[in-house]
Amino acid sequence: MEINKKENEYNPWKGKDLAIKETFYLTSTQEEAKDIEPVFHKLTINSQDEFLRISSKISQENKFAYGMSKMLGNTHYRIKNIISL
Repeated sequence: MEINKKENEYNPWKGKDLAIKETFYLTSTQEEAKDIEPVFHKLTINSQDEFLRISSKISQENKFAYGMSKMLGNTHYRIKNIISL
């Protein structure tokens, strides 16, 4: 029986607990924003690829949310960050 070496390699990302922190802002510029109580969503990731995929998606969502708030004038928008637990 052959052992799959890749599965047995040390993976610093294996089972890493992180959280997505969602902060709601009430103005269209982050510098003068009043933030509402952040919301945390716990997630466990198992690879660097998974982390990069999630952080890339969050980055795109943040740009979209900020862009929409600028276009619509002063409104609320949401910025997400990944934080380590």
